[in-house]
Amino acid sequence: MESDAMRDEQPVESGKVFLFLQGVASPLFARLADELEHRGHHCLRINFCPGDRLFWRRAGATNYVGRYDEWPAYIREFLEANEVTDLVLFSDVRPLHSLACREAQRQGIRVHVFEEGYLRPYCLTVDLGGANGYSSLPTSAEGFLAAHGHDTPVHQVPPVPISFFHRAIWDVSNHACNLALPTLHPHYEPHRPHHPLRELHGWSRRVLRRHLLGERGRHLALLSRFLQTNQPFFLLPLQLDSDSQITLHSDFRDLEEVMDTILASFAAHAPADHHLVVKCHPLDNDLVPRGPQTRRIAAKHGVLSRVVFVDGGHLPTLLTRTKGMVTVNSTVATSAFDHACPTKALGRAIYNFEGLTSQASLDEFWNKPLAPDPKVYRAFRATLLERCLVHGSFYSAQGVALAVRHGADLLQNRSSSRAGSPTKPDS
Repeated sequence: MESDAMRDEQPVESGKVFLFLQGVASPLFARLADELEHRGHHCLRINFCPGDRLFWRRAGATNYVGRYDEWPAYIREFLEANEVTDLVLFSDVRPLHSLACREAQRQGIRVHVFEEGYLRPYCLTVDLGGANGYSSLPTSAEGFLAAHGHDTPVHQVPPVPISFFHRAIWDVSNHACNLALPTLHPHYEPHRPHHPLRELHGWSRRVLRRHLLGERGRHLALLSRFLQTNQPFFLLPLQLDSDSQITLHSDFRDLEEVMDTILASFAAHAPADHHLVVKCHPLDNDLVPRGPQTRRIAAKHGVLSRVVFVDGGHLPTLLTRTKGMVTVNSTVATSAFDHACPTKALGRAIYNFEGLTSQASLDEFWNKPLAPDPKVYRAFRATLLERCLVHGSFYSAQGVALAVRHGADLLQNRSSSRAGSPTKPDS
């Protein structure tokens, strides 16, 4: 097997052994490891690519240079040889991560999955056992109410600086390392479906259109004129084609199928005087121009005059004004609940149960949009904050510092038992 020699350091007797796999392009994981070791634990890391090395410039790293089909045996041996108690990674559905999670759980190792926050923008998710459709959180209103009662107050999360400059610089640096030094990890296959240079081209085109050619201003003016008419409308906030929420946590193949299904139902069953506002995702890479795609599908179903596509717009205003929102499983839903907005989810999500989202069919939803139960939402929100949310951010110095402190508290306080990650509760 082509790989660096496995580390054989003995773990700290009184502490846990944390193995970090791939994170986002951010110093968070390395700083978190520093903090955990300061508290008496032992931290290891497996790098998959040059970009991983860039963001882990500390001791404890092993560089995996083997093939994908060699990984299951490698990670099995690594976990056993180093007596790992806890596995930490970003996204449990990246191919190498998915196999690692499966083996860790087989060995009774706790799996801590970082993701973007279930509640945004000032929290990160650190779910136990899996994220989103694989989460160990309750799956019903009764489960959340049992955890936090019927009169839970809403605690606001303090703002955290989020630097788009840092995010862009760190992301570009990560891709640049991978493009410049491919021979360091010759068999590495990125989890994203498109080459970084192709995505850069799409992003550049979108920035050019939105800011230099004035397209963003035209979209905002269009939305403003539409809202001034006071016409009733539903909201469809788009997700990303490459998002695992679509590809793994729903029955849809891609975003085109999502839009075709929703627009067909809207055309056949929504009240004839209602419109549908389709909002582009702010991080869409523009490899598929969403405006023309939306108009083509709307024309196919005979509702072109009733569909408004916008690239931008103030989301809270839309959620306050809309009759209801349709999504697959976007975290925008938690913002919708904040605004008492009726929501229909078409995929597997931690919030898709009676009391928060409509359990009627999509065809029925257009005529019977029911608002979420505020008591259920308060219990749901409080449970998330208590069990699996960390105050902080991946993409700013202050946000990383907060996430390190609160993340270390959460990881340390979770049981160090090797009895395995919990199974999903029945309620």
